[in-house]
Amino acid sequence: MKIFKLLLPFILTPILFPFYYYFDTVLFVKIFGCGCVDGFNANDLRCLVFSILTIAMIFIGIKNSLKFSSKIFRIIYNGCHIVLNIYYCFYISVHFMWK
Repeated sequence: MKIFKLLLPFILTPILFPFYYYFDTVLFVKIFGCGCVDGFNANDLRCLVFSILTIAMIFIGIKNSLKFSSKIFRIIYNGCHIVLNIYYCFYISVHFMWK
């Protein structure tokens, strides 16, 4: 259970993305419209959802790192999950836009 808790900030976004993508194609595009409409659309919703998820994963990772006794491990762990989650957010936001 400890390992899963430590890995959570690294793996939750890739695990949740297929489910979000399914709902995006089936539901959100029909409600909000694709990226071709003006105003708030499915692309904006995706950016908002994954930005909030990224912030949540950063806070969870920082909370998890407080249990580390070594400061260097804490810095490495936080640096890795922060960079990876920001990368996930940008990658999903850029490569899965509706046109």
